Amino acid sequence: MTINQPFNELSAARIREIILNYKQYKDFNRLGLFRGLIESEHLSPEERTSLQKLARKTFDRYFDFLVIKDPDTWWNTRYPGWVEDSFSDRLDRWREIEQRQRVIIERKGLGHRNFGAYSKHDCGRADCPLNGVMIKKNDPRRNNCRMYFSNDPKNRKYGRWPGDDYKRRGKKQEWDRKAWEEE
Repeated sequence: MTINQPFNELSAARIREIILNYKQYKDFNRLGLFRGLIESEHLSPEERTSLQKLARKTFDRYFDFLVIKDPDTWWNTRYPGWVEDSFSDRLDRWREIEQRQRVIIERKGLGHRNFGAYSKHDCGRADCPLNGVMIKKNDPRRNNCRMYFSNDPKNRKYGRWPGDDYKRRGKKQEWDRKAWEEE
């Protein structure tokens, strides 16, 4: 079976039926479900809240990982109707998101966040033709999109910090010089 319609155009009863029988649908998309529940104009606030609770309960592991994959959708699903009043509210919001991301990354042993919103080109210009394009980690088109928080531990297995090559090269030269002097 297929849904053949965006989630933000479906009724509450139809969405509930889809969530309960999601394995029967070939084109079911969990991220599309959570975004559709946020964007839907056909649902009352009570229906939206009950459907979000049902979706979170049904897809609890996916919802936990959504904080890394798409932090804005996770936040709007977790705290429906929340409005940023000030800059400090926004900082508090991102501190909570960063903390949850760190916990999940450590628990899963990932060591990086190069997926979801963090792997897309975002230079800040609205007219950029590359906005939203998936870009590899060291691609020159990346334009200052860092994969790590400033206070994340350095992880040599998954990524290098700028200047690491020069530091390593300098240490190797120093070791070679010491070995030569000892001979």
